[in-house]
Amino acid sequence: MSMHDDITGADERRQLEHLITWLENAGEAQSDDARRDLEMARQLLDQVGQPVRIAVAGKQGAGKSSIVNLLSGADILPVGQDHVDLPPVVLKYAAVERTVAGWWDRADVPFDGIDLTRAMAEKPDIITLEIDCDALRDIWLVDIPALDDKKAGRAALFALATLADMMIWCSDVTLEGNAEFSDYWRKIPPTLCKNAVVSLTHVDRMDGTLMPDIVSKLQSGPAKRAEAILPIATLTARAALDAEDDRLWEESGAGALVTSVLDTAERIQSARSDKVRRLIAAHGLAPVPTDKVVAEPLIAQPDETPGDPGLPDTLRARWASGIRSILARVESGEIDSDAMFVDEMRSQVSAFLEVLTSSDNNAQDLTGLIVEFERAENLLVLFQYEELGQIALDTARIVQNLSDTVTSWA
Repeated sequence: MSMHDDITGADERRQLEHLITWLENAGEAQSDDARRDLEMARQLLDQVGQPVRIAVAGKQGAGKSSIVNLLSGADILPVGQDHVDLPPVVLKYAAVERTVAGWWDRADVPFDGIDLTRAMAEKPDIITLEIDCDALRDIWLVDIPALDDKKAGRAALFALATLADMMIWCSDVTLEGNAEFSDYWRKIPPTLCKNAVVSLTHVDRMDGTLMPDIVSKLQSGPAKRAEAILPIATLTARAALDAEDDRLWEESGAGALVTSVLDTAERIQSARSDKVRRLIAAHGLAPVPTDKVVAEPLIAQPDETPGDPGLPDTLRARWASGIRSILARVESGEIDSDAMFVDEMRSQVSAFLEVLTSSDNNAQDLTGLIVEFERAENLLVLFQYEELGQIALDTARIVQNLSDTVTSWA
C-alpha cells in the first residue's frame, strides 16, 4: 500500500526549498514570525516525502519483536527464548541490504548484508537494518527495547521520544494493568500517544469473552487517546502469513492491526502536507501543480491574502489560567519539587496543544503556534532524561516564551 504520491512529495520539497531561500535572503529584515516560519520550513523539509517512523514499544515479553517481524513479513529479529538484549533497531527499505551500527554522538559503522551479531559487537546505541522489503517502502519500523528493563529502560524512552512519528504499544493482555499502563504512557510524548495503536498480544492465552471488558477499560483509561486498541493472536498470525491464509490472517487480528497502523501513518503524512500548504499560503506562494514541475513558485496577487490566523481570546485566557493555577500551587507548596514542576508544566503544554489541534480550531491558521508548542512539548519530555540541576529554570523559560507567543499571536 502506497501512502503518498512521490510527485507530490517532490513538489512539496521544491516549494519548501524555495520558501527557505526566500526567508533566508531576508536576512536582518526578518520578523519574529518569519524566523519561526523559517525554522518550521526546515523541519518540514526533513519530514516531507519521508516514510513514517513507527516505533514498536512495550514491556518485556509483550511480543514487540514478533509484531515487527509480522509487519515486515520476515523473521528478522530474534523472539522468545532466542531474544537478545538489542538496542533500538530501525528497519528501513533499501535495494542493497546492509547493517549499520550507530551512535548518538559519533560516526556510523556499516556492514554488508544483515548481521545483527556483528553490529552488536560494536556496542552501538542504535542498529539500522536496510532491507530489500516492499513492506518497508512507505514506513520504517523501530523496535524499542523493553521499557521496564532496569538497564536499558531510560535509553529506550529516549529513543522512543526521538525516533518515532507514531507508536504501536504492545501489551500482554494477560498481564497489563491500567495503573502500570498509565505509568509508562505518562513518560511518553503525548503527541506520540495520540498517534498510537495499542496491540493486545497473547489473546490466545485467555478467555475471549473477557476481551470486550478489557478493551472498554483501556478506552476509558490510559489508552483513551490512542487511535485504536486491537487484540492479536501473534502465533496464529504468523502461521497465516506462512501459509498465505487470508481468512486465518483476518481471524488472528493481524489484518485489522495492519490496516489501523497504515491508516494512522497516512493521516500523519496528510498532516505534514497540510502544514506545508498552509505555510506556503501564509507567504503568498502559489502551490505547485502535482502533475508537472514548476521551476519557480509564483507570488500571489495582493487580493490573494491568506485567511485570518488569529487566536481566539478564549484560548489566550485558557492558557493564562492554566499557568496561574500551576504557579499558585508552587507558591502554596503543593508542587514542592523541580521534577513535579516540570511534569505539571509539560502536562499544561500538552493539554493546550491538544486544544490547538482540535477540530474546533481549524478555522484559524494556527500552524506556527502549534509547531511552537510541539517543539516545547518535545523539549519538556526530554527533560525527563536530564539531571535535575537547571531543568526547572529552563522549563520556566520555555513556558514564558510560549506565554509571550500566545499573547502576541495575531
